[in-house]
Amino acid sequence: MKKLMIMILTICSMILVSGCLNPDTINIKKPKIDSSIQSVDRQNIKSMSSMSSIALEWSIVNDPEIKGYNIYRSDTNKTNRNFVLLKSLENRFISHFVDTGLQPNTSYFYSISTISKNNRESKSSLPYEATTKKTISSVSYIVALSQLPGQTKIMWRPHTNQSIYFYLIERSHLKVDKWLEIARVKGRLNSEYIDQNVQHDKTYRYRIFCVTYDGIKSSPSQEVLSKTKQPPKSPKNIKASSTQSKQITISWQPSNDIKSIKYYQIYKGVGSTNYMFSPIAKVDKKLNSYIHKIGKADIAGFYKVTVIDKDNLESSKNIRAIVGKTRSRPAAPIVTNVQKGSNFISFVWKSPDNKATYYYVRKTKGSLGFFSKIQKIGKIRATSFKDQDVQKGEKYTYTVQAVDKYGTMSQKSLETTIQF
Repeated sequence: MKKLMIMILTICSMILVSGCLNPDTINIKKPKIDSSIQSVDRQNIKSMSSMSSIALEWSIVNDPEIKGYNIYRSDTNKTNRNFVLLKSLENRFISHFVDTGLQPNTSYFYSISTISKNNRESKSSLPYEATTKKTISSVSYIVALSQLPGQTKIMWRPHTNQSIYFYLIERSHLKVDKWLEIARVKGRLNSEYIDQNVQHDKTYRYRIFCVTYDGIKSSPSQEVLSKTKQPPKSPKNIKASSTQSKQITISWQPSNDIKSIKYYQIYKGVGSTNYMFSPIAKVDKKLNSYIHKIGKADIAGFYKVTVIDKDNLESSKNIRAIVGKTRSRPAAPIVTNVQKGSNFISFVWKSPDNKATYYYVRKTKGSLGFFSKIQKIGKIRATSFKDQDVQKGEKYTYTVQAVDKYGTMSQKSLETTIQF
């Protein structure tokens, strides 16, 4: 029983220990330190550096029992306890190692030890300090053009460093510190970029970073400003007529800067509403009015007028729409008196709005219906009508319509029916 308990405890302990092990360290035997093994002399270590790498060189250890070297690095100080193993070199005749992916203008500390054939390690060399080169400066000259329509243009002098892979362009708003990468221009000899993702009449800041083939980013260039072109101003005193027959005239005050104008654009809301405006006409810049042919009376419409300049920039469409209307129909006549004689029917009417120039009388014989024959009588200049073309025993129905000076016809009057 006692032996069984010991076996169970042993198995549990093994499970717990194995569960705590890092999978990356399993089956890795760490060399034992042996101070008797010849190490690399700190005085024999040399280095060369770039902005992102450091190359180490040392004198090989001429001991047949040595099988290779361990390279350690510390990013903070010269104490061995903070050194991390970078690489194990399995050949004692190797005498060079390049550490890559480093930060520019940064000091690193290295230490080298030897490894024996029986997997023992010498003491590490004294720390050796090496520093990467400073990052490159950005372009020496940069300029931004302003007053371009819907775009900005940035130009710079190509960098003299042959290792430049691309230029990284950043943009920021005038009073905002947040920078946004907007483009990468590949090729050292390229020297301009056009930014079209901008708004009208806005000022932007730009700067450039140079990036090398090995990913080193330069310091930022000088900041430059660029302001986009302002759209033309909206026309003033826009008006729309309300008394014209079957048409609406839209007019506006001529622009003072006619040289910069390309044309005027007329918009109309859908139907008679103040919504969903669409273009209906382009008007020559020398004109200041447009006639919209409607062809009907009592039709209203909402309109907007914008200016298009020579760069195809348009003035704001976010303006108040003006409403126009075609002339109203004349009012329907009102029959005021009906008289039946021995051989005639006569009646009198009046025009409520006095817009009528002449009248039409519509006469129907017999009962009203699909097969009824309507007789149109006109043009009557008076406000009365005497019908002598009548027969005893027949029924007649009359309506009157007014016509104004523009040829617009009113609705029919109320029907007047007489049994003769």
